[in-house]
Amino acid sequence: MRSATFKSSLGPMTALLFVFSFIVLIFISRFVLLHALVGIGIGILAAPTIEKLSFRYKVPHAISGIFLFAMLFLFFGALATGLGAILSEQCLVLLEKYPSIAKQVSAQITALTQEYPLLRDTLAKFNPSRYFAFTVESALNYAQSGFFAITNLALALLIGVYTGIHAKTYFESLVRSFPRKDRPLAASVLQESARVMRRWFRGQLLDMLAIGIITGLGLMLIGVPYWAIYGLLTAVLGIIPYVGMMIVVTTAALITMTSHPELVPGLIGVFLVTQLLEGYVILPMIMKGQSDLPEVPLIIFILLMGAWFGLMGLFVAPAAFAVLRVLYMRLYIPRVDSRLS
Repeated sequence: MRSATFKSSLGPMTALLFVFSFIVLIFISRFVLLHALVGIGIGILAAPTIEKLSFRYKVPHAISGIFLFAMLFLFFGALATGLGAILSEQCLVLLEKYPSIAKQVSAQITALTQEYPLLRDTLAKFNPSRYFAFTVESALNYAQSGFFAITNLALALLIGVYTGIHAKTYFESLVRSFPRKDRPLAASVLQESARVMRRWFRGQLLDMLAIGIITGLGLMLIGVPYWAIYGLLTAVLGIIPYVGMMIVVTTAALITMTSHPELVPGLIGVFLVTQLLEGYVILPMIMKGQSDLPEVPLIIFILLMGAWFGLMGLFVAPAAFAVLRVLYMRLYIPRVDSRLS
């Protein structure tokens, strides 16, 4: 009797152990999986362009794919080379002046709160040195994760090249893996997911470039130090709705206040104009015809992706969330409605 009970419980225990081991394996190799998925995403994004080049110039898909990725590599390589020198110089200067900046911020906050006891007591626990240490540490961590992201980009690009060249073959093979009755729905959902990912990724990239360039140039014109760093932070952290811009504006204003306090109103004005342009001009143009993503779940998802995968996780989070929303709307909601009816 006991032997039979033990054998009956062995199956669920084995399944639970297998699931736990699988989750641990996924967690350990999450960065490799992320870059592999990024590579597949790059291939999906490039597939229509490769198809058009092959059709127009009557060349094999392999030649079109290699040509496309070579042009993209040259473009972004030249862009990174041009901005790298400016960013590197400003980062070195900022890190060198960091101790004095922290002391000046602490002194200015103390002076501002002397006349307001309640505010002074509230901010008594605030340590500017600790705040800036956290900021610099976070920046260095993101720089390190960005370095590893660039290092692993070769893997993602390689996967992207093969995915883009053989996208049709992979798509048909994936659809055939479903039962025959479910293949039309699977093909429709996969095609819609690919279209949504292309639109959101293209729109997100254009939005990042636009607000980063506009912010950086605006701050440079009014004479704000470290304008290139703030432009880059605006482009990257602007992905996180509301929270990202608050972090950038607060950090930029505190640092600028220590050396050029007269520039702080202009700095805030530049960020305000940038956000107005993004909200009323840039996003309506590049995101036309797309449904808005719910802000609260999007912010939570972006923060989780950033915590799990670093800088690369922040970048891919909005497009990934848009795809998950397609799956939710096309697969989960109809199933729930059918059960209720």
